Amino acid sequence: MKAVFSKLLRYLKLIYLADKLRFLLAKNKNAKRNREFQMLHPDFVFPPDYLMYESFHLDYKSYYNSGASSADFLINLYKKFSNVIDPKILDWGCGPARVVRHIPKKLNLHTHTHRRLCNRL
Repeated sequence: MKAVFSKLLRYLKLIYLADKLRFLLAKNKNAKRNREFQMLHPDFVFPPDYLMYESFHLDYKSYYNSGASSADFLINLYKKFSNVIDPKILDWGCGPARVVRHIPKKLNLHTHTHRRLCNRL
């Protein structure tokens, strides 16, 4: 049923309007909770809300905690198969860096931030 509705919205050229409406509803629904979580983590830079909405959920606490948890999983997996002390990590994606942003701090790495190619596109 959802696919049929999406197809109809595309046909009527209303898909972008519907997406914008869903985004605004999600933003409003999570506004208080996100504001409170952001106050508890003032140094953590969250991605733009629409990018987070498109690629994850518009829930800062969930974004932060699931990213940290996934980073722990990857670090443990990495340590199981590698003994490199100062690994170099390349984030090839153009998403909101939900997982990779936690890794340098968890491994106590010196970071080098490079502008991503997708920022130019």
